[in-house]
Amino acid sequence: MTDSEILFSLNYAVDLEGEPASGGDDPTKFARNQFTASTGRPALVTLRRAGLVDASNDFSGNAEDAIWLYGYAGSLVADIRLEPVGAIWTSDSCSAYYLQSITGGTVTVATGAEWYDACGWYVGAGTAGGLALEPNAQMTAAYLLVDPYSVGGSSLSLDEGARMAATGGVSLRYDASLAVTGTATNPVTFTSAQASPAPGDWGGIYLGVGTTASITHATIEYASVGLQLYDDNATITNSTVSDSSVYGVAIGAGVFPYLSGMTYSGNPENVHYY
Repeated sequence: MTDSEILFSLNYAVDLEGEPASGGDDPTKFARNQFTASTGRPALVTLRRAGLVDASNDFSGNAEDAIWLYGYAGSLVADIRLEPVGAIWTSDSCSAYYLQSITGGTVTVATGAEWYDACGWYVGAGTAGGLALEPNAQMTAAYLLVDPYSVGGSSLSLDEGARMAATGGVSLRYDASLAVTGTATNPVTFTSAQASPAPGDWGGIYLGVGTTASITHATIEYASVGLQLYDDNATITNSTVSDSSVYGVAIGAGVFPYLSGMTYSGNPENVHYY
């Protein structure tokens, strides 16, 4: 489907489900289409088919400019990009499982794109999986669990200007990795998803035993505990932790992460050692 205009649909002018092509869908086969004037949302897309929808398509001008994105039981057959298409990507109608899965590949939220999640995503779930936010991408996450068990290879990465707002927490366990690469003028932000944020709005970032983390120029705010560190392989530099309800940073017994150039404000206790 290319170079088409779909107008005045009642809801879901396009429904992209089913199995992707071997090795992933070819986005040139779904290009330069416009979906507008829908009385509801213009599209419903499974995560496995989202790679078919690139930025040449326009889903703006509808009653609700949102693409319903929902999980699929199987692994990705290729890496997926969620691109800016004039509508946000939204996972707000959850499956029977609380945490839907990203496995077998990496989902990238592209520069200028926004993903709103009310369901929670399990990155790994027994096999490698990844989630990446490009510069200035945005994600609102109910909960993220990056947990490959003993398989390894699952990752979460955020580039400069990326923003993750949370209602639950961001947890990494076992052999998962976190890479946060902000800049002094364009930091990565982890914050509350509430319209009027307050300390304790979300759980914070949990880095469990066996994880690896590199965080530079990040702002972490309005969590219960901004950072919980339980492995030595964590390097956090030039970052700000503020307005936590319990601790800014909590460090497990016998754990020696590297922290340098940190700024703290508005926390009852900035750094707590268990």
